[in-house]
Amino acid sequence: MKRSRKESVETIFASIDHEVFLITTHFRGKDAGQIATWVMPATLVPEPTRIVVILSPYNFTCQLIEKSKKFVLHLLAANQHRLMPRFGLPSSRDVNKFKGIKITRTKSGLPIIPGTCGWAECKVLANLDSGDRKIILAEVIQQKTNPTKQPLTKNAAFSKVSQKDFVALVHKRINDGLRDRKLMKKFV
Repeated sequence: MKRSRKESVETIFASIDHEVFLITTHFRGKDAGQIATWVMPATLVPEPTRIVVILSPYNFTCQLIEKSKKFVLHLLAANQHRLMPRFGLPSSRDVNKFKGIKITRTKSGLPIIPGTCGWAECKVLANLDSGDRKIILAEVIQQKTNPTKQPLTKNAAFSKVSQKDFVALVHKRINDGLRDRKLMKKFV
């Protein structure tokens, strides 16, 4: 498979190179985490900061966020591309994705990944079910930044992961899209 970030269907979004985020959560003794690129500020008001994240309802992380009503949003640093397959391929339902990582925790017990550009602990304010995605509006309750780090972007991450991981990530995206199409049809 060729290393290309072209969308399967050309759209105006094909040339966007999103930053790569890692979302972590904790509920009833279980940690979960996943990669996310659909993250954006949701207000111009500096306090309180609000964000929107868009997640698959099939992801265990999303399911735990719905129960716990909280999560940590990490902006991955340029050298953290190895976290893409680790947190983007297996499910936290089946695998301890945090094994071997020296995490710390927020006061409320959420896992914090070291070495990122920064993190923000968030509480869920509302969510919208769009069929194939959960659109979550959250408020930042505490955050820490590391201005010495540069963010990892989607294209840079895909260019740095191994060929095996690249193929697996692309195939997962395609398969998830095929699966999710059924959810969209139910929603319309």
